[in-house]
Parts: sequence; C-alpha cells; structure tokens
Amino acid sequence: MNADDPIRYELRRYFVSVADETASREQLAALVQATRDIRSRPAWLAGGLTLGWRLELPAQVVRYAIGASVVALLLIAGFSLGVAERPSGQTTRFEGTWTAIDLDRSEMLLEIGGTRTPAVRYEDMYASGCFDHGDDNIHWISRGRGVVTGNTLTVHFTSAGCTTWTVLPYDQTFAFDELESTLTDNDGTVWRRP
Repeated sequence: MNADDPIRYELRRYFVSVADETASREQLAALVQATRDIRSRPAWLAGGLTLGWRLELPAQVVRYAIGASVVALLLIAGFSLGVAERPSGQTTRFEGTWTAIDLDRSEMLLEIGGTRTPAVRYEDMYASGCFDHGDDNIHWISRGRGVVTGNTLTVHFTSAGCTTWTVLPYDQTFAFDELESTLTDNDGTVWRRP
C-alpha cells in the first residue's frame, strides 16, 4: 500500500455517496416546471432535411443554405433600392465629376469629394456675370464644403468669383434623382456625369 491510498479511499467513498443520491419529487417537479415552456427546434433545422428518398441534407448544410439565401435576397433588395449602385470606391452617390450647361449656354463643371462632408469645386467656363462686372477673366470658380443628407447635398461656398469680381459666401443645394442618376440644383440646372 502506497501513500496515495487514503486519498483514493476518500475519493471513492465520496463518488459512491454521490452516485447513490436520487432527486426528490420536489426537485423533479421544479425541473419539469422550469423546462415546460422550452420548445425544441423543428426537425428540419435540428436533424437535417430529407428531399425525396435519395437526398438527405445535414442540418448544418440546411442552415448555411438558408443564410446564403437571406444574404442573396438582401443584396438583390439593396441593388433594387439603389443602395448598392455606387461605382467602386465611391463613398456617396454625389462623389465625382458632374457637368451641366448654363443658361448662357456655357459649360459648367462640378467636382465633389468623397465623404459625407465633401469638398466641392464649381466652375463656369464662361461666366457672363464676370464679363458684366468688368472682369477680364470670364472663368468663375467657387470652392466650399457640403453636407450630404439622404439624397440632398447642401454646399456652403466660401470662395467664389472671377479674378477681380467676387461674391459673398452663398449656399447651394443639389438633389440626387435616383431614377435618372442626375443632380438638380436649387436653380433648376440638371447635372450629369460626363
């Protein structure tokens, strides 16, 4: 007999006494009451799915198929709602270069940065207002920062004018038309991607 025998004896005696214990009626009733409202998983989710008499799918395959179907439906819904229409790398639907024709038939350019508060640059290649105010340069440039809210971009231009004639800071709004993929500013000018 070695030195571990007294420890073995005590452990054996403890495990035998635990094995001889039985639950009382009250303990069993409490256990039944606590688990009464727990519903088991449906058979198709717990044990797999049998399709006909030849194909039996394990539960894990069924769960992955359901998950993949949900993801596919969400992607389809996203594309149909226009959420996923942005070109690669674009952070808002406003980001990029836009062109339009002014009332005096001059070409205009709008460059919008790629954040929710983008830097915005507006150019009118032939600004008749510059000419009317005696400026030799007829190229108008406005610079500002915008805020994107839903389908609207509101820009606060802080620097605007030609070489010698400038104007005070002003605000301009651009509404994104999802059907046409165009912008319309608060003057009614329609902007398109080049």
